[in-house]
Formats: sequence, C-alpha cells, structure tokens
Amino acid sequence: MEKSRELLSNTTMTVTDICYTLGFESVAHYSRIFKLHYGYPPSEIRLKSYQT
Repeated sequence: MEKSRELLSNTTMTVTDICYTLGFESVAHYSRIFKLHYGYPPSEIRLKSYQT
C-alpha cells in the first residue's frame, strides 16, 4: 500500500493504472483495500497531491 500511496502522490498515473501495476485484478477491490488501510479512498490522496 505504501507504493500505491507513493505513486498516487508523485506520478500522473491513473488509479486504474496503479491498481493493475500493483497486481490487483479489480479497481473496486484495490480501492476497498486502500480505504481499509488508510481510512480514505485513493482518489483523496490524488486530490491532496494536486492541492500542494
């Protein structure tokens, strides 16, 4: 999950691309696991990275 967070913050890769790059078979599953781990969805990390 840390690699996922890094890619979301530091690249322009889409959430879908990151999901498949990290070996997840479904974006829904990836998003659910990410949210369980961090407490918020991957899209929120992306929004925060654009605001800084």
